[in-house]
Amino acid sequence: MATQFYQKGVQYHRENDLEKAVYFYKKNCESNPKHFETLFLIGTCFIQLNDTTQAILYLKKALNQRKNDRHTLMNLGAAYRKMKDFKSATQYLKECLKTNPRDPDVLNNLGATYEDQGLHSQSIKAFSQALSHDPSNETFKINRARALIAYRKLTKALSDLKQISVQSPHYFQAQYEIFNVLIKQNNFSEAIKLGESLIANSGQLDHIRINKKLIECSMMLSQIDKANLYLKKLSLNDPDYKFYQALIYQKLSRNEKAMKIYQELIRSGYRNASIYQNLGYEFASLGQHKLAQNYYTEAINIDENHIDSRINLGISQLSCGNFIEGWKNILFVHEKSGSFLELTKFLPLWDGKNNTSRVLIFFDQGLGDQIFYSQLLAKIINYKNRFTIMTDKRLITIYQKILPNNFSFLAVDQQFPIGDVFDYCCSGIGLGKLFIKSSNDLINSNQLKLTTKEPIIESSKLIGISWFSQNPVFGLEKSLSLDKLFKNLSRYRKNFNNLQYGDFSKELTEASKIYKINIDGVKSDNLNDLDQLMDAIANCHQVITIDNTTAHLAGAMGIETILLLNSNHQCHSWYWSLTDKNNHSLWYPSIEIRKAKNGQSLDQVLQTLKL
Repeated sequence: MATQFYQKGVQYHRENDLEKAVYFYKKNCESNPKHFETLFLIGTCFIQLNDTTQAILYLKKALNQRKNDRHTLMNLGAAYRKMKDFKSATQYLKECLKTNPRDPDVLNNLGATYEDQGLHSQSIKAFSQALSHDPSNETFKINRARALIAYRKLTKALSDLKQISVQSPHYFQAQYEIFNVLIKQNNFSEAIKLGESLIANSGQLDHIRINKKLIECSMMLSQIDKANLYLKKLSLNDPDYKFYQALIYQKLSRNEKAMKIYQELIRSGYRNASIYQNLGYEFASLGQHKLAQNYYTEAINIDENHIDSRINLGISQLSCGNFIEGWKNILFVHEKSGSFLELTKFLPLWDGKNNTSRVLIFFDQGLGDQIFYSQLLAKIINYKNRFTIMTDKRLITIYQKILPNNFSFLAVDQQFPIGDVFDYCCSGIGLGKLFIKSSNDLINSNQLKLTTKEPIIESSKLIGISWFSQNPVFGLEKSLSLDKLFKNLSRYRKNFNNLQYGDFSKELTEASKIYKINIDGVKSDNLNDLDQLMDAIANCHQVITIDNTTAHLAGAMGIETILLLNSNHQCHSWYWSLTDKNNHSLWYPSIEIRKAKNGQSLDQVLQTLKL
């Protein structure tokens, strides 16, 4: 009879009628309470029924009957992982590995357990080990790709995902992860194309989720009509409908309408960290930083790893001169992902002490920010330490000319051994935390002044101009119309120097004819040849620029500069908020800042210039 109960249980288990399977397995246990297979299968059924407490109870009974059984240990690991008891899950999975260190399924489960905890480097290692024993397993490849995406190793993630062929049952899942990578790379146009293709061709993916991401991509490109089309595809009853409606109003600068909807959603009990983040952003753009910081903090209370809220809280705090908390919040994000996190696995953070230690200083932001944080090297220029600066290769020769012999350089994309070569590491943001604790630390700072190859022409009356930002997120709102720039400036000056990176030769040639002006450097390669760009800046009587790399170079060179800023610059370029009583930057004293008031455009600020 006991055998019949067991067979009945197996039959129902195969039919996925789990409750009946458990009933007959338990009937079998009444006459044979130590039957290993029955105990194991009851535990397995309870995992499938999401009753992890009962699952663990029966799996442990099974383990008592058959010590070190691979399947039981692995299922115990799975049950504890479902309970989010990651310590126990890891323990049982590692015990399972002792039975076969090359078991790819166990390594894959161990990787998933690490990934659940945000331990991306450990999960990538485990997934890679699984793949080394089962190289063609596409599930393992997708799992590793997801971990690489979370770790901001996007190129390596794409390499895994692109190996999944069109014929594979995992193809559309891989394409969905590529869609996510494109979004993280700010390649919103390609993301939209792929997202639309996934909705049209895949029945196995969550189309609603993809559609919501397409709304966000469209807004990043200021394609509001397209965002509205995607919004119409959502049900009015979708809990996120009003949230995305408010996002669109916010992008249209209908801020009061957007804020009203956000606050209605909050009162209705809708829990979404992004609502508080977006409200914080609105108040920060209005200069109401205390309110902004309250909203950012509430977003973090909902989701402590909400990246945008952490960064924006830090930016708001730094804009207000609260350096201690500001650096802390920006570093929280910086030290949790990407290349710097990988460094901190091998090297402790530098404590800022002047001694003979070997310190790797890592600059991994955009070019302008690298120049900005490099100004802090002035704080350590007389230190005895051996410093290695890892930076954009275009900056290496520039800084070699002005830093002493105890400073050496590596390009950011250069492979290098860590081993015993360094004692500590530090990021550019880390330098800020160590040496800038108040505005007085900026005022009393010795500026690190960049120098040029060519001598400066003292008699030059050229006005240097830069008007465009390539930043995929904020570029449009920071940029000026070239036509309006010359329409205003040509009233006062006729000789200009092109300091803009990118190819604008056609537009500049046309403008020189329309406004009857002279423009030098029309075909200059200001993107790749920074020495050439610096020579051009140095030979200008004055530079007029928006917030871009040219502004940072001109400021670091000490060239008289007028910087034109949009009204909500403090939401991203916080450092321009720190000025003296004459509106000169505390970071770059040669830069005078002209900021748009709330509701004003950059074109309106431009009209106030009289050269």
